[in-house]
Formats: sequence, C-alpha cells, structure tokens
Amino acid sequence: MAPRGSSFPGLWKYPSNRDIWAKSSISWLEGRRKDDGAHGLWRIHDHLYDFSTFVDSHPGGADWLQLTKGTDITEAFEVHHLTSLPRAMLDKYKVRPISERRNSPYTFLPDGFYNTFKTRVLQKFSTSQLKGPSAESKLVTDSLFSAFVVCTLISAYKSSIDFAMLAGVLLAFTVCAAHNFVHMRNEWRRYYVNLSMLSAKHFRIYHTLSHHLYPNSVLDLEVSLLEPWLPWLPRPEKNVLERYASWLISPIVYALMFPSEFARRVISHGPDLNDLSALLVPAAMGLVSPASLYLWPVMILTASFVYSLTSINAGHHHPEVVHDGDATRKDRDWGLAQVDCVIDRGDLNGVSVSTDGDISSSGSWWHFVLVLCNFGHHTLHHLMPTVDHFRLRQMYPILEQTLADFGIRYRVDGAIPLVSSQFQQLARNEPNPVPPEEREKKML
Repeated sequence: MAPRGSSFPGLWKYPSNRDIWAKSSISWLEGRRKDDGAHGLWRIHDHLYDFSTFVDSHPGGADWLQLTKGTDITEAFEVHHLTSLPRAMLDKYKVRPISERRNSPYTFLPDGFYNTFKTRVLQKFSTSQLKGPSAESKLVTDSLFSAFVVCTLISAYKSSIDFAMLAGVLLAFTVCAAHNFVHMRNEWRRYYVNLSMLSAKHFRIYHTLSHHLYPNSVLDLEVSLLEPWLPWLPRPEKNVLERYASWLISPIVYALMFPSEFARRVISHGPDLNDLSALLVPAAMGLVSPASLYLWPVMILTASFVYSLTSINAGHHHPEVVHDGDATRKDRDWGLAQVDCVIDRGDLNGVSVSTDGDISSSGSWWHFVLVLCNFGHHTLHHLMPTVDHFRLRQMYPILEQTLADFGIRYRVDGAIPLVSSQFQQLARNEPNPVPPEEREKKML
C-alpha cells in the first residue's frame, strides 16, 4: 500500500523507514537523516550548525547531540532549552543557511502560544527551579525501586508468584517514575528503565525525540512501532478486523511490550550495556534461589502489562484528540499541537476544570505519587518536558491564563473513561474533518 502522507501541514515528506518491517529507534533516526536535509550536520530552523567540537561539553550530556547528528533538531532545541543562553551560543557553530524547507508541521513564532507560555514560565520561575530533578521525585523513585528490590528478593526466596507479580507492578511504576529523569540532563536514575528490558538510551529516541516532539503524527515512533496491532491513526482503509481485533489482542500486546522491545533491539542492532543490565534482576534472583528463575518472566510480563496500560491510556488516544489524518489548526504553533494531542486524567492528577475554564489542582503528596507513577500533568509535561514533575503543578495558573488568552480550553477526563476512549480511537477509521478551533467554538 502506498504511503498516505500526512494531514499535518508542513510534513511534506512521508517519513523514510516508517513502514518497514524491522522498524526501531535507530531506523527512525536513519530515516530522519535521509529526510531532514541536514547534510551530516545539525539543522535548527533554516541554518546548519556543526556541534562536533561541542558534543562532549554539552551540559545536557553528549547523548543528545550524538544521536541527532545529521537531523533537524529545531523542535528539540526550542523545547529543551528554556533560557536564552543556548541561542546566544549558536553563532559560534553556524555553518551556513539552508534553503530547503523543513519537513516539520510546527512553528515557534515569538508571539505564538508556546513562546508566550514559556516566557511567562521564565518570568515566574528562576532558572534553578526549572533545572534538574527535585528531592521529592528522587525520594518517590528511589522508594519504588527499593520496594521492587525487596519484593524481588522475597519472591526468589519464597518462590512466590504473588511477590513476583507485586515486584512487577512496582517495576512498572519505577519505570514510569524514572521516565521523569530520561528527559533531563544526564542523571543516573534514568537507568532504572533498563531493569525492565527497555533501554534508557532508546527510550530517549522513541519517546523524547519522537513522541514528545511530534505526538500523534506519522513521525511519532510510539504510534508506528505498535502498528498494525494497535492502529490508532484514523485511516479509511482500516478494515473491520483491524479496527476491532485490536480490542482483543491489546492485553497480549501490553504484556509483551517489554520483551518484544528487547528482542527488537538485540536482533536489529545487537546487545549493548543497556540491554545486558536487564539481566541483573534474574542474576540476583538466581543467587538467592536458582529454582526461582521461572518467576522472572512472570515479573516482566506483569510489569509490561501495567506499564503499557498506564502509558497507552495516558490521554493521547481519544476520538476528540487530533491524530494524523484529522484536520489540524491553521495556527501551526508547536505548543497548540501539544494541547490538541492530549486530554489529561483529572482524577489521577488531582486537577479539575470549572465551566469557566478555571483550573484547580491538588498539592497533596498522594496525588504527586500518582502523577509520577502515571505520566501525570501530561499537557504541562509535553509543554515543559525537561521540568521535573513535582514542579509542573505550580504552572497551572500560567497555563490557564495562556489558554484563555488564545481562546483554548483545557480538557480533562477520568482515567477509566480514557481507557474506553482509547479503544474507540482504535476503531475510528474516519478522519475528523473539523479543525480543533471550530470544535472549540461549538463547545463554547
């Protein structure tokens, strides 16, 4: 079947490697290098830069620049750098302008939604408040990890399936919490992710560089990796079997997410230290009791199911959320696209919205634990991915003001209704022809 292209204006090239059978985070980057016209350098807006001499001194860690060499990093540059200092350094590394238009659906105009929101955040918070992890996030994440270790050892000692499954649940929540650190400059807690058979390195590609920057588009690798099993994009050619069989196989896909991602990496590119560190868990279990090793698959499958149930239903897949194929806003601002691609889980976030659009949020410790374990404050997290989750709640007044100024409504729903809506999105094959701004007028 020929590629359909994208309904997102500005995505004029269908991504290379998107529909290959052996797709992976590495093949996604290779496709970007083919499509972005960066000529082996780094592209930001309409200029090429050579950061080769800066890679090792990059404050966020060398990974980010090593991975993205040869691609257009405009979105990553704009979103991951909140202050003006990185922009002031660009001239030092500028090579030349480039005339070929960017293959991107987004803009970052100074008076647009995103830069207005970001400017207001910088006026409210100091740079130190926006950088690095909070003590609260460290405490919760380390506590989850410690509980996981204890339950793992007990399960091995007692050969207990119950404790193995409990350890799996705790591992899933540890990965969710460690995701907070994956987005930041190098911080060792991101490696908790590796214990699940996922990889912190590859997580940065398919989640941070792909999904977060291009949500629900044909560039979103978290969408394409799960096709054809979970076909979220609304395509008229989706047949009845594709639309509804996905409902039946979803639990299987959830449970196999971790081991299948591990197998995909090892088969495609060979193992590395990130992959081998996943074996620390069965090694520890084997030291306690070699006969308990059969419990490790139980733990991994449980963790995979819980993590997938949580992440897949985090609010991106809903019939009222924009997916590639749907009509989009005329205003291509990156921040507006993030808002259009999310419905927050108000009950887990401790957030409610009045009929007048006023946003209220709970500052309770319990709600923060739920936020960290369930990809909470998701709209704010997409707008400010490098900011620690503990600090996001304080930004709701700024979000409320900016949404009101641009005539946008903030959307919330319950966690359970969003699970149901995700299945409705799987079955949806008719693109929504009404752009978000027109739908909002009707709602108002």
